[in-house]
Formats: sequence, C-alpha cells, structure tokens
Amino acid sequence: MSEAIQLAHTPEKWIAVNGPAPGHPWAVGWNVYDENRERIATVTDGEDAHLIAASPETAAERDRLRAVNADLLAALEEWARLNNIKGLDPAVRRQMKSYAAGLTTEALHKARAAIARAKGDAA
Repeated sequence: MSEAIQLAHTPEKWIAVNGPAPGHPWAVGWNVYDENRERIATVTDGEDAHLIAASPETAAERDRLRAVNADLLAALEEWARLNNIKGLDPAVRRQMKSYAAGLTTEALHKARAAIARAKGDAA
C-alpha cells in the first residue's frame, strides 16, 4: 500500500511516498520526490522521508526567521544608539533626551513593526 504526503507550504512541493519508485523497482522503501516527480532520496524510515520532504519548507522558514531577526536586531541597535547618553554632562543629556524623544519614538515604531512581522501580523 502506498502512502503519500504532500506538503502544501513548500515552495517546491516535495512528497514522501511509501513503496517502490516508478521505473526503479529496487528503490523500495520511502521515496522522496521533488515537484517534477524526480526521486531525491530513498530511505527505510518514514520519519526520515518526511523530514527530507519538509526540507524546502524548513529552508523557507529559516530564511524568513533570518529576515525577522535582522529587522529586530536593527530596531534594537537603533534604540540602543538613541538611548546611549550615559556619562554626558546633565545639561547636554537633557538637550539630547529632548531631541532624541522624537527619534526614539520612530525607533520604537520600527521595533513594533518588526515584532508584528515576526508574529506574522501586517506591518
């Protein structure tokens, strides 16, 4: 009996099928195919086959998380830069705080937008 699982969220729809590969009767076990029905791998364990079939989806999520991390890091660095006024003369610090208030608000909006993107909300 053949079991097929198609991953709907992969950019390239890879599938894992339990059974001999068409045209390759010696490839018995779990076969993983790409979107063109080209055999990528043959393994004996179904869990391994599902992990291999999820590779495009896993890679896409990794790339998405890298972008989210970059957004969050940039927002955090901007916030830290704007709030790094320790050790300055109190009068200068007051002037900078007053000036930086608007900039800090903008940095805060950027940080909130990055967090919304990380959560999958509209930015």
